[in-house]
Amino acid sequence: MKLTDIVELVDGVAEGDIDGVDITGIGALRDALPGDISFLSNRKYSSQLASTKASAVLVDMEQDCAGVSA
Repeated sequence: MKLTDIVELVDGVAEGDIDGVDITGIGALRDALPGDISFLSNRKYSSQLASTKASAVLVDMEQDCAGVSA
């Protein structure tokens, strides 16, 4: 599935260039591989954002992810 389709499906906002990004799986931030999508639902895991290999991460718009770039 294309990441652009997922962003549209969840009525989300993308940061960074997502054109042509294919999502082929899902995984926890620490376990995700390229092609996977992950999610951040608890701030205590935000330190894992910088090291995840996930191609995309779903983050609540209210979540503070200062210092982590797309």
